[in-house]
Amino acid sequence: MMRMIAGIALIALGCLSAQAARAEFTMSVPETPPESMDTEILGGYPAKPEKWPATLRFSTKAGFCTSTAIGSQTILTAAHCVGHEEKGTVQIGGYTASVTCTHHPRYTANDKDPNTAFDVALCFAETPIALPGNGRYENININPARPQIGTVLELVGYGCRQSDGKGPSGYLYEGLSAVVASSWIDTYIETLGGAAVCYGDSGGAAYINVNQYRRVIAGVNSRGDISTRSYITPIANKIVLDFIEAWAKAHNTTICGLTEPTAHCHA
Repeated sequence: MMRMIAGIALIALGCLSAQAARAEFTMSVPETPPESMDTEILGGYPAKPEKWPATLRFSTKAGFCTSTAIGSQTILTAAHCVGHEEKGTVQIGGYTASVTCTHHPRYTANDKDPNTAFDVALCFAETPIALPGNGRYENININPARPQIGTVLELVGYGCRQSDGKGPSGYLYEGLSAVVASSWIDTYIETLGGAAVCYGDSGGAAYINVNQYRRVIAGVNSRGDISTRSYITPIANKIVLDFIEAWAKAHNTTICGLTEPTAHCHA
C-alpha cells in the first residue's frame, strides 16, 4: 500500500515533516471540473462545488491533499499531509485566515508502526471560516456503531483519476464504495470496489449518508492500493474522538456533530 499524497512517494513525507517549522500551505476552493473530463476513473465523477462547500484543496510544496471545514474555526485533514504544528493559510474568495495544524498525538509516519493509523490532523483558523455561497460546515460521526459492514460511503477528494496513480486532476471528485471492515475497535474503515482514494485524496472525508438530507463524516481518507481498496481513519474510534474533543476544548472552539450550533452545520 502507498500513502495517498499527490503524486509523491512516502520518502517525500520526511521532507515535509522536517520543514514543518517554516513550511507553508494553502487551503482553497479550486474551479469546477470541465464537463468533458472523464468521469469513470477510479469509479468517481466530478462533484458539484455547491454540494461540498466545506471541502478544500490543501496545497503544499510537496504536493496536495484534501481537507474539510467541520466548524467555524476547525479544518480536518490527514496527519501525513501536514507537519505537526505547521502554519498555513486558508483562502476562499476574499476570505483569508492563518491556520495551525496539530497531529493526533499517537500518529507516526512509520508505516511499520500501528500508530500510523491515527492519521488525523486538526487545523485551527484564527478567524471564523467563510465558506462559498454561505455554505455550512460538515458534521462528524460520533456514533461508534456506524458504519456497519456493507454501508456505502461517499468518498470525496481532489486526487488523481487513474488506477495507476497518474492523471492528477486537482478537481473535486466524489464516488461510492462499500465498507468491508469496520467496528469500534478497528484501526481503519476499509472499503472495496466502486470508488477508491488516489494521490491527492488524502485528508478528504468519507461520508455516511444517514438519509436523503443528512450526511456525517465517518472518517479521513488515509491510504489505499490506488485501485479498488481504501483505508479510512474512523472518527468515532474512541482514541480519535478523544483527541478531537480535547483539541476543541483546548482551542475553545466548536465542531459540527459535537458542539457546533446546528444552524452553522450541514443538515
